[in-house]
Amino acid sequence: MRAAREKRHYSLEQVADYLGLDSHAGVRNWERGANFPELQNLVPVAGLYGVSVDWLIWGGDVGGIDERVRRIPDILRAGLIDRLHREIDETESAARKLPQQMMGDTVKDADSRLKNWSAANLKKDAKKAAKKPKSGTQ
Repeated sequence: MRAAREKRHYSLEQVADYLGLDSHAGVRNWERGANFPELQNLVPVAGLYGVSVDWLIWGGDVGGIDERVRRIPDILRAGLIDRLHREIDETESAARKLPQQMMGDTVKDADSRLKNWSAANLKKDAKKAAKKPKSGTQ
């Protein structure tokens, strides 16, 4: 973000004034990576700097979705995967509560392709692995 601001020859104070911020410290913190602009500031900042919101979010030009996923910090990636697992479980649970006449063959049984992504199934698999005797020991 700093490079984009400096390319346009704006000071931290000018950007803060343009956005109606009380202090330029917030802009400085965005540039240092200490925090990120609030959603309502992304579009104005992108317009001011002459870049896309996508450019701001990803820190410059990046490749396709695969490259973007690789750039997500490991801790965030783990959280996103956990969230995905929980949402799949919640969706399957909600589908089971549908009236029988609404449940077609595709909804009646859990989609086997999602088995490996279900948080409940991951916990079951972990428990099975913990109970499984180790080979070669008695």
